[in-house]
Amino acid sequence: AINATYQGYDLFSAGPPADGGVMLFRGLNILSGFGIPGFGQAPETYHLLGETQKVAFSYRTGVADPDLFDVPLKELLSDAWAQNRRSVIQFEQVLKSDEMKVAGPEKGRKRVGSSVMIVDARGNIAILAATLGDAFGSALKVPGYGFFLNDLLTDFNANPSSVKDPQSAELISGGQRPRGPEAPAVIFKNGKPSLVLNAYGPDDPAAVLLNIMVQKIDLGASCSGAVDSPRLLVRDRAFRMESGLYDQEMIRLKLALLGHTIEKEETIGFVQMVCFDEGSGRMEGASDPRTS
Repeated sequence: AINATYQGYDLFSAGPPADGGVMLFRGLNILSGFGIPGFGQAPETYHLLGETQKVAFSYRTGVADPDLFDVPLKELLSDAWAQNRRSVIQFEQVLKSDEMKVAGPEKGRKRVGSSVMIVDARGNIAILAATLGDAFGSALKVPGYGFFLNDLLTDFNANPSSVKDPQSAELISGGQRPRGPEAPAVIFKNGKPSLVLNAYGPDDPAAVLLNIMVQKIDLGASCSGAVDSPRLLVRDRAFRMESGLYDQEMIRLKLALLGHTIEKEETIGFVQMVCFDEGSGRMEGASDPRTS
């Protein structure tokens, strides 16, 4: 597991070869320097959330199978890295550099995942985040067992000749696990569980959970309120907003004036979350209404 801190909370998520937790924590490290609680539900908050996705999620190549590669987690999650990337974000201008382009899934692919979350009265917590890649993976079913093989080898570079380094983690090699986007998170406050959350579906889990955590931790939303809140996703330079956000004309127009290319999105990811009341420890579960 990997860990980080944010606004007085202790965060834990899955480590490499999954890179979702690394991306989520890098995004939070960047946002921590902007004082989002002071902005509230304002265009500035969503501008920062979008720009942070650009700079936090653009560089995923450092994460690989730790059984075969040295993964520089300390550097990737350092305050120095976050401070350096935070410095390129401006309040009155949109980042347009090619190196900040966050690519979407390969054309024709739509990653499908599933999530099982369990929290019991004794304090046991478990999250299972699983995927075959595409809906039926490789479409090859194991005879007599009824499950399909995944197609995650396609997460490696499809064109080996384009990779200059023969030792690159982008190349398929024997026994190597591909990088995955999973980002299940368990969050503590003062040593006690505070939030348990996971995102699944075709959209980047780290980006989806970044939306949720800003709403819950920074903006004080309730458990179900944070899950229900409209989300945004930056992909291929497009600033994609769910209708609940897109339909807020003042926010949309201000973001457009800053230079964002805004698109309306029906849904962005699916989330499960359990929240613990800080005083009583009472649990509240929230499942995403977008799945119903």
